[in-house]
Amino acid sequence: MTEEKKESKTTPVTHTGEKHYRLCVGYWNIPRAIYFIGGLFIFGSVLLALFVDERWLYFTLFVAFLFMSFALTGYCPMALMLDKMGIRRE
Repeated sequence: MTEEKKESKTTPVTHTGEKHYRLCVGYWNIPRAIYFIGGLFIFGSVLLALFVDERWLYFTLFVAFLFMSFALTGYCPMALMLDKMGIRRE
């Protein structure tokens, strides 16, 4: 097996003396899906604010609040929905 196949969920990868952290991208799991969906929501709401109505930025603030509350409490409504949809946990 190569080194890449042995990597765990998040592993430090040493390259020229610096550490870089990589997620395993062989499959979709809940944390990866949350990052993607959150980024998609933020990107979309900023585009909507630029081209449709600036009040879409309130949605951006809401998503940012959910990200911060998830970091502080560990509770994420999107994770519950993704778990019910059958996305792997880890």
